[in-house]
Amino acid sequence: MNAELVASSIVLSDGVIIEHGTGKLSLIGCFNALCFSQFPSAHPGITATIGITNLKSKKFSVNITARIEDPNTGHVISSSGGKIDGELQGEVDVHQLTIDLPVRFTVIVFPAPGFYSMVVLADNEMIGKKLFLVQKLSQPKLTT
Repeated sequence: MNAELVASSIVLSDGVIIEHGTGKLSLIGCFNALCFSQFPSAHPGITATIGITNLKSKKFSVNITARIEDPNTGHVISSSGGKIDGELQGEVDVHQLTIDLPVRFTVIVFPAPGFYSMVVLADNEMIGKKLFLVQKLSQPKLTT
C-alpha cells in the first residue's frame, strides 16, 4: 500500500530527453493546453513527467500508472505506466526526496474539446492529478 506517496509535480510535454550518464531530464515542448482544428483529433505523443515524493524507505519498488481521463465521466482516453525501484545509499531523508518518472503516451485521440485529467496511481491508488485543456482553434476571420 502506497497511500503516503504523493505526485508532487506532473509536467506535460511533447517529449523528454534523458542525458546518458547523469540521468538529467530535458523536457521538450511543455504545455498545459492543446489546440486542434477539428474533433476528434489525435496527438502523436505526450510525456507526463511525474515527481514522486514521500517514499517510505530507502528500498522501494512501486508501479506507477498514469491515465488521461474525461473528468466528468471518468472515461479513460489513454493509459500508460512505469516502475520506480531501487535502493538509496547514505544519509538520505526519503520523505524529502523526489524521483522523476517520465511516462510516455502514444497517439492519444481526444474526442471533443474540454478539460481532461492526468491521473497518477501508485500500486493502483491515486496519488495525484492535473487538469489540462484541449481546445478548438478558432479560424481567423478574413477581411477584404
